[in-house]
Amino acid sequence: MKSAKGAALVLTGAILIYLLLLGQIGWGLISSGSGIGIALGIAILVFPLFGIWIVWRELAFGFRAQQLQEQWQREELPVPEATEEEFQHCRTQVELEPNDWHNWFRLGLAYAVAGDKSRARSAIKQADHLFRRGQAA
Repeated sequence: MKSAKGAALVLTGAILIYLLLLGQIGWGLISSGSGIGIALGIAILVFPLFGIWIVWRELAFGFRAQQLQEQWQREELPVPEATEEEFQHCRTQVELEPNDWHNWFRLGLAYAVAGDKSRARSAIKQADHLFRRGQAA
């Protein structure tokens, strides 16, 4: 887990440096005073802002998922196996108690163990939403 954090931080740093350099190029084009330069400069500045938003969103999701994982471990709950029976159990639990973050997180873990990252992410996002709603209540 620590190597994943380190890799995420290194990649984030590299992306931020790249975006900073791209921003400088954009500003330089805007400063040129020509109509085309200004238009290109504005377009180039939009990309770093979009990139920063994407990086922030991904890091925030990662940190929230880590918080859920830590809570899961504090409660000493098991990591699901990648079996058809496990998926059926997880899905059934989500259908029976759709407002319990534990059920969604367990389903997300089951998907992750099976290698289905898209569904894992979706289920973990739902778990995070329910967890945060429960914290606020």
